Amino acid sequence: MNVGLWLGLIFAASLVWVGIKSSGSLGTLINFHGLVVVLGGTLASTLIAFPLLQLWSSFKCFVVLFFPSRTPSVDAVIEELVRLARAAQAGGGLLSLHDEGREFGDGFIHRAITVAIATGESEQTRMIVEREIRQVRIGRQEDTNVFRTIGVLAPMFGILGTLLG
Repeated sequence: MNVGLWLGLIFAASLVWVGIKSSGSLGTLINFHGLVVVLGGTLASTLIAFPLLQLWSSFKCFVVLFFPSRTPSVDAVIEELVRLARAAQAGGGLLSLHDEGREFGDGFIHRAITVAIATGESEQTRMIVEREIRQVRIGRQEDTNVFRTIGVLAPMFGILGTLLG
């Protein structure tokens, strides 16, 4: 679980609460017209800049931040690989693993085993698995680019909202 995210949200909410209490009302802290310009302008610009599938992917990554990580620890990965190696030795080779690893690491190990069985060559298997890792990394970079763009656009619309509000 991302504890820093939760601490940051609690701290931000506390600052807003202190701002409301010190000013006497919510109306002095929030200007509706400025809020519409900032949020609406940022949303419209983001919709223009990215395809909907990319925005949906980024939204799913954002939601995942609020939940405990499903990424296995290094120790768990080592244990799983040792278990698979022993199972392959006991079961007569790589073909005995064709149904293994479906749930571990979002199925990555299962896909790697399937590729290894299909290709039969370690170098070709390595190239295919590395290509999948690169594609996942590129996808995650595209997801972060959405938030970087929002981070650039929101302050610009904030200045515009301040001037108009």
